[in-house]
Amino acid sequence: TQQGQFQIVQADSFTNRQGQSYRSIIRIERGSATDPNLLRNQIEFEPGQQFSQTAYLTSINQLQSLGILTVNRFGFTPNGSIPDYTRSDLPVYISMKTNPKHTLQMEFFGMQRYGYGSGAGLNYNNINVNGRANRLTIGLNGSFELITPETVPPNIQIEGSTIFRTLEIRTEYAVPSFVFPFFGNRFGQWYEKARTRYTLSYSQSTQLFFNINTDIRFGIRYELAHSARRSSLLDVIDMDVIDATLTGAFRQNLIDEFGENSVEFLRIEEDFRPQFSSILRYTYRDQNTDLIKRNYGYVAEFSIAYGGTIPYLIDRLVSTPGTLEGNIPSPLGISGNSLSYSQFFKATLDLRRYIEITPLTVLAYRGFAGIAQPLFQSDIIPLNRRFFAGGSSDIRGWFAFQLGPGSIATEDISVQGGEIKLAAYQELRQVLFTDLINANWQLAWHVDAGNIWYGPRTTLLDEEGRDLLADGRFRGDQFLSQVAVGSGFGIRADWDFLIFRFDVTYRVHDLQQGWFENRTPYISFGIGHSF
Repeated sequence: TQQGQFQIVQADSFTNRQGQSYRSIIRIERGSATDPNLLRNQIEFEPGQQFSQTAYLTSINQLQSLGILTVNRFGFTPNGSIPDYTRSDLPVYISMKTNPKHTLQMEFFGMQRYGYGSGAGLNYNNINVNGRANRLTIGLNGSFELITPETVPPNIQIEGSTIFRTLEIRTEYAVPSFVFPFFGNRFGQWYEKARTRYTLSYSQSTQLFFNINTDIRFGIRYELAHSARRSSLLDVIDMDVIDATLTGAFRQNLIDEFGENSVEFLRIEEDFRPQFSSILRYTYRDQNTDLIKRNYGYVAEFSIAYGGTIPYLIDRLVSTPGTLEGNIPSPLGISGNSLSYSQFFKATLDLRRYIEITPLTVLAYRGFAGIAQPLFQSDIIPLNRRFFAGGSSDIRGWFAFQLGPGSIATEDISVQGGEIKLAAYQELRQVLFTDLINANWQLAWHVDAGNIWYGPRTTLLDEEGRDLLADGRFRGDQFLSQVAVGSGFGIRADWDFLIFRFDVTYRVHDLQQGWFENRTPYISFGIGHSF
């Protein structure tokens, strides 16, 4: 049995209640780096038990879900012939082939935010670290975007052309099981597979109103698949240290409007202090659709999060024991200043439905609702945890991050982002040509509507006590009049592995000009469907 290409590396014996003996045998190719115990742990039944179709198919799915191998053949005979059902026992055979352990991928992409740009990414993957199906991914992505006075919103003035740059380095390490404090991987009938994911990233970017000098993020996530469609995600740690500064032009505009020592300017500048944010978040996801085509089924996702726990504990117990300062020292000298933090609550609901009206026609619609609320002594939500609106993958017809809050015009926005977001999206896709340049070409008509708003605790008062954010604050009796609406047509080039989209959108309801008054076309493009 140990001759040739394969060898028996594990043979476990089992005895059932009737005293009958059975064996579980793992025969593996010589030189294989895969731990046989890993394979054995995916089997949801023991030899000698009464046959269960559910346990049998679940085991096959779990072996396939490891991502390190492909199940070539499984059945009740070695060669796939009809088994002998007159026997009292039923042998089970599973034949598997390993996937390539190391891969190196390079990608190029186009982008649109304030202008038009391009980027590239390089990713290294090791799918079987230490033979236990642990996955290591190291990625490097960079992009540039050309900004000219013609590409930015007309109410924003910039001097000449400039280039926005973004750089990100990301490392991810995934383990196909739960680690501390969850050591077990058997959770009953509602469990299919578990995974622990560690992420660490570093990024820099330049933007229209502020620059991100340093953004360091670390996360630990537990992923539990209840079935092929339903899953739970628990982010026990999602920490973000961000050091952002106002651009010179935006800072000078604020000083000219409010004065350098004014309460208004100091409140806005507080938004861009170096910050330490953390989140404990639970997400439930139920999806039954092709994630690329999105031409049938649905996606439903709900998340609830509590933010600020880790910096609060550091402030309370470590940096100044027994005293709350509202900020903590910067770790490892990431920033020369102390880091502010906020405690907050955040919840989102995202519902999507795809209806195949005919084999060539799909109606897609989406609804989104989100709310974030500061807690205890905090009165703001960290900048990177707020809601934003506008862009080619959000409410089309407005540039990225340039819609809202409320009816405040872009040039008058002083506090970026909002704490409340409501949005609805609809798209009708009709195939016009099939297999043209190996792609299906679709005509799409879309309508996007929504906005963001400030919450009740976000305040900015002038010297006379007037609320400068009144037009951006959510009010039940006026929020409907502040819903922006954009509509237009687009083209989709649908390949098996890629969808390219191009849209032309008009502002049906411009919050400054009114209904059907803005006849300027807004062009956007992207990779993949908008939703």
